Amino acid sequence: MEVYWQILIPIIAGFVSAIGGYFSGRKQQTQDENKSSLENLDKSLTIYQTMIDDLSKRLNDYIADAEVKFITYEKKIKEMQVTIDNCNFIINKFAK
Repeated sequence: MEVYWQILIPIIAGFVSAIGGYFSGRKQQTQDENKSSLENLDKSLTIYQTMIDDLSKRLNDYIADAEVKFITYEKKIKEMQVTIDNCNFIINKFAK
């Protein structure tokens, strides 16, 4: 009977030790996975924030450029309207 205990005690101790090691290692592994996920999320957010900032700057540049072009075209339209009015005046003057 004593021989069984000499064999059984190390087997049980090894089994209990393996289970304890598994659960403590699993907890550490889960923490490492969570930390890695958070780091990846932070990197992704940084990349997206950079992209958004760049797109915002480009959009503002396009809007500013469009405003300048609009003002320029508006001036040209007014100049053309004056020219058309002058031409109409001359046409009406000679038509009479």
